[in-house]
Amino acid sequence: MKQKIISIILLVTLVVTGFSGCVGVVNNNEDKTLETVKEEKDVETYKVTDLSMPISSVYSDCTTLDDVIEKIPEGTFYAKINLDGDEAVLIADETYKYDDNTTAAISAQVFSLKEGKRYYSGAVLSSGTAYPISTDGSILYLAGGHYVSKVKIENGTLSVIEENFVNYDTNGTGHFYTSKNGNIEDSTEINLEKAFEEFENSEIINFIEK
Repeated sequence: MKQKIISIILLVTLVVTGFSGCVGVVNNNEDKTLETVKEEKDVETYKVTDLSMPISSVYSDCTTLDDVIEKIPEGTFYAKINLDGDEAVLIADETYKYDDNTTAAISAQVFSLKEGKRYYSGAVLSSGTAYPISTDGSILYLAGGHYVSKVKIENGTLSVIEENFVNYDTNGTGHFYTSKNGNIEDSTEINLEKAFEEFENSEIINFIEK
């Protein structure tokens, strides 16, 4: 069972710098309004990770997920899962023991299979070992201290369908936002708490060693 994420909702005085791979985290060098956040979304890293990451040449000639698994180097950890009826293989960059029964990861390359065609869907990244990549069987959950992201594979490509996040201004006041399909709107602390509850109730993806 995941650690309870309580401290992220407390009103604290923090200055959070934006960093690659974290959805819903913005630079906090000034007080942010919704319009400022919307403007920054066009120019800052507001995505699951670098989805433009090129496919490794190791897998470029693979036509099925079984081909992908076959090419995974020995000692590498991977997970084969089902997302909303489509098969997917996640290849972890690094893993860690979450508990006695689970080997988790916070970053992975994602391959998917739809209608018999193999896709390199991109890469996903959560923010720290307290927030392992998780799933509810239809979407992936990624999270950090101030955000929760819901990621779906659509037509073979990773797509962020919803993000709930908080941005703290220089006075320590939290401003809550929800982004659905790229459209950011003002939100509430309750919505972020609900998103964290969903993340808490999702299943941590267990990676196995090749």
